[in-house]
Amino acid sequence: MNTKTVEQTLTAAIHKIAARPIRLDRRLISMVMDDIWSQIRSKARRFGEDQLVGTWKNPLASTMTTVQTPFGQTQDVNIVVTARNGSDAVVSAAYGKAKGEPIVIIQISAQHPWSSFMSPYVMESFQTVLMHELTHASDVAAKKLAPVQGEIPNTSQVDLTKYYNDPREVRAYMQEISESARNWFLRILDTSLWEDWGFEKALKLFLQNNRTWKDIKPYLTQQNHNRILKGLTTEMRDVFSHPIQKRGSAMGVEIDTAIQKIAGVALISQ
Repeated sequence: MNTKTVEQTLTAAIHKIAARPIRLDRRLISMVMDDIWSQIRSKARRFGEDQLVGTWKNPLASTMTTVQTPFGQTQDVNIVVTARNGSDAVVSAAYGKAKGEPIVIIQISAQHPWSSFMSPYVMESFQTVLMHELTHASDVAAKKLAPVQGEIPNTSQVDLTKYYNDPREVRAYMQEISESARNWFLRILDTSLWEDWGFEKALKLFLQNNRTWKDIKPYLTQQNHNRILKGLTTEMRDVFSHPIQKRGSAMGVEIDTAIQKIAGVALISQ
C-alpha cells in the first residue's frame, strides 16, 4: 500500500469515528477577524458609514492565514471579502481555489450600508462563516478543490439534502454549531440563567434558537444528525472540563444524558 493510499485510509477511518469538530486555532481566527474588520472600518470612515457596500470596488478586504490539518500539515489560505448584488443573505461564503491557490471568498450583501456591518450580530455571523470555510481548509478530505468564481450559489440553487449530508459539510456544520454552543454556554455560566436552567434546558434553548441547526436539521440523515450531536457532546465536555470551570466528570455525565435525550439514542454507538 503506497503512502497516498495509507493516508486516504487513515483519513476515512478518522472521519468515520471522529467525535469532535476539527480543531481550529481561535487565536489565528481572531487575528484574521481583526485584520478584516480594520480594513472595513477604514473604508467606512473614508467613504461614510451610510454608503452602500456595493458602491465600493472589490475586493473590500483581503488577508491570508495558515491552517493545520489533523495530520499536522499546514495550508496557506487566501481570504477575500467582496460585495454581492441581489443577495438576501447578509453574509455568505465558499472555499475553493483561484489561480491554483486555496481561497475563502466571503460575500456580503451590496444592498446594506457599512454601518449595518458594525453590529455584534453581523460580526458573529461573519466569524461563523469564516470558521465554516476554514474547517474545509483544515479538512484533509477536502484536497480536490473546485474553482471559485462569480457569485456563490444560494440555497435555492442546490439540492439541500445532498449538500447538508456531504461528509465535508457535516464536519463544517459540526464546527459551526459546536463553536456557537461553546460561546453560548461561556456567556451564561455563573449567571442567574444557568442557575435557573441547568445544562439540559440551556442546551434545548440553544438548539431551538440556533439558526444553523434549525436550517440543516430537516435535511440531515439520522446518522449525520447524531454525528453532529456527538461532536457537540465532546465540545461541551471540553468546555466544562476546563480547569477554570472546575465542574469535572459529574458534569460530563449530565452532558451525555441531556444530549442523548435530544438525539433519542445512545450516541456512543453512532
